[in-house]
Amino acid sequence: MLTSKLCAKSDFETEWFQRWRPIMAHYAGNNIRLGGAFLHRKEWELVFICQALDERGLLERGKKGIGFAVGREPLPAIFASRGCDILATDNSSDSNGAWSDQWASGKSDLSQPEICDPSVLESHVEFRQIDMNHIPMLVNEFDFSWSCCALEHLGSLQSGFSFLFSQLQCLKPGGVAVHTMEFNLSSNWRTIETGQTVLYRRKDVERFVKFVDSQGHVVEAVDFTEGRDPADRFIARQPWDDLKKNVAHLRLKIGGFVCTSLALIIRKGL
Repeated sequence: MLTSKLCAKSDFETEWFQRWRPIMAHYAGNNIRLGGAFLHRKEWELVFICQALDERGLLERGKKGIGFAVGREPLPAIFASRGCDILATDNSSDSNGAWSDQWASGKSDLSQPEICDPSVLESHVEFRQIDMNHIPMLVNEFDFSWSCCALEHLGSLQSGFSFLFSQLQCLKPGGVAVHTMEFNLSSNWRTIETGQTVLYRRKDVERFVKFVDSQGHVVEAVDFTEGRDPADRFIARQPWDDLKKNVAHLRLKIGGFVCTSLALIIRKGL
């Protein structure tokens, strides 16, 4: 089974990754059509979440899931097509407007007819505006939760980790959370700690894991291994959709730091 880990090119070559790629090909994310030859970390994040939940038996009829900052991603449609009941949430009140072109303002923004029949989406998906910094009391309601590179945009390192911990109250005992975040590959000391986008260091993650474990929950072992393929070392440049400049989009620079995606799998205590 998958464990918490960094994005790596080798994952794209696995059988489990290839099984999800045709589904992702229906979704245009970050102005790049996913599912083709181009290696994009957003696709890795989406596929990782799907696979981690699926192999834990959570993408089955009758299971309940909650997604945070879902934007226009395909996951609510994918999970609904499996028979799950989904509460998809987003927050379009961000004052700086940085993500206005990616927000979901209602259920219509989640429509992916090539993935999920509209009637199935209508019956299996609810939409609600929720601020990740102020999660309402939805205690023990859901079998799983997820977010895709959203928690690093909550204002600070601590705000992101506060969200990760507080969203566990939404899960039933034994429920599973899968969340991705920006990870700093350049330094375990210097980083961006506050602002529109923060970058988590290894020591930040290890401190969070220790805290969560002390509270009776489990963060599945984190593999910090960096890939060795040339695609794992290539630093993507803007514009991201210029394939003449970018042979892959698994690494990029933010504020002078090289970053990639890290996925955490957390199981709520019984």
